Amino acid sequence: MDDNNDWMMRIEGAMNANFLQEDGASIPGTEWAVGLKNGDDLFKVMVRTYLADDVRSEVAENVEYQGQTVLGYVWDMLQAGWTPDQELSPIVIGNPREAEE
Repeated sequence: MDDNNDWMMRIEGAMNANFLQEDGASIPGTEWAVGLKNGDDLFKVMVRTYLADDVRSEVAENVEYQGQTVLGYVWDMLQAGWTPDQELSPIVIGNPREAEE
């Protein structure tokens, strides 16, 4: 693999489902398939997301925002030294930060 800055990525798919939790509860979320490319090396990783309890309806309905959040998470993990052969922890997507004026 090349330098961490040579990564390309894209969302290749997503599946909404209810996911069983360790405590036995089942909660809705999305499993995202992310395609990664570094030089000639290709990878596919899965990222599970849940929506925060206080997420606004426009955020819950904005699949593009959610997908961009997933890509940002994977990018941040790559920059921190994560590699595609490692599992990723689920993330909770919340409301975007309000723009500072």
